[in-house]
Amino acid sequence: FGSFVLQKIGDHDELLGTDVNLIHRLLKNSVTADTGIRAYLLCTDAAVEALGFEDPGSSMIHHIETVADLGEASMWVTDMQPVYEARATHDRFVFGPGEVVGTIEVDSVLSPQVVWDYLSDPVFRKLLLGSDRMEITDRKAGRIGPGSTYQCFHGDSVSPQVVLEWEPFDRMVVEMALELPVGSSSMVIDYQLTPIDGGTHFTSTMGRLAGSGWRHAVWRSVVRMTKMKAQRQLVKFRDRIEEDFAQRKPAGDSPMIELGSIAESAAGAVAAWNASTSLDGDSAHR
Repeated sequence: FGSFVLQKIGDHDELLGTDVNLIHRLLKNSVTADTGIRAYLLCTDAAVEALGFEDPGSSMIHHIETVADLGEASMWVTDMQPVYEARATHDRFVFGPGEVVGTIEVDSVLSPQVVWDYLSDPVFRKLLLGSDRMEITDRKAGRIGPGSTYQCFHGDSVSPQVVLEWEPFDRMVVEMALELPVGSSSMVIDYQLTPIDGGTHFTSTMGRLAGSGWRHAVWRSVVRMTKMKAQRQLVKFRDRIEEDFAQRKPAGDSPMIELGSIAESAAGAVAAWNASTSLDGDSAHR
């Protein structure tokens, strides 16, 4: 996390600046030599602060990295081996025979990574359910993951969605509470993002309704009847995120500069150079 200059080169954008250089330099580091950890997540102090980690020392190892031309950088290291072992033994959620109630899908011109960012953002995610607003509770170390809850507000009522599986850029599974005068229930929704030529195929599968008997039959009918509405909301979500992304994307050939340490350093260097150099019109132009 830091400041940068965004420069358009050909058909793509490139990040330039001291903070960007730091990340490239950190690809060669002493983490394994100093800690013995071979698979790791390495974060700068700035990244840890931006992510909202209040006490990184409780789950991360502090590490100082000496970087050529930039000096010492304060870092935080997470051992990824336990994470890998937990994922390797994790059983992926699958719907059983007869559990699927409905499936809706849509294609987007955005990449799975971009669609995922919008899908996990409550400001845009609420469009999928037509809710007034949405909040996230029960974050884990500042991040969303299994056990976190999307609280969907519809007027005075709240429909929580508990995250069961969280696989960034690929898949999210939630269990949503349902309420009707006939009684309460819950439903599992499996969101999957599949890369396709030119974008992403977004699939939302609903099923595994809780309960039994006539209440279960009523809920099953309700979900099936609202499938068309859910499809319209999915299309609305797709259209809205594509519109938002188009507005955010830099246009033109001029660099976009985020003011910060780099811009301030550059301005200071120019001021110092101007102060120490006598310029005539021609040399100033050069």
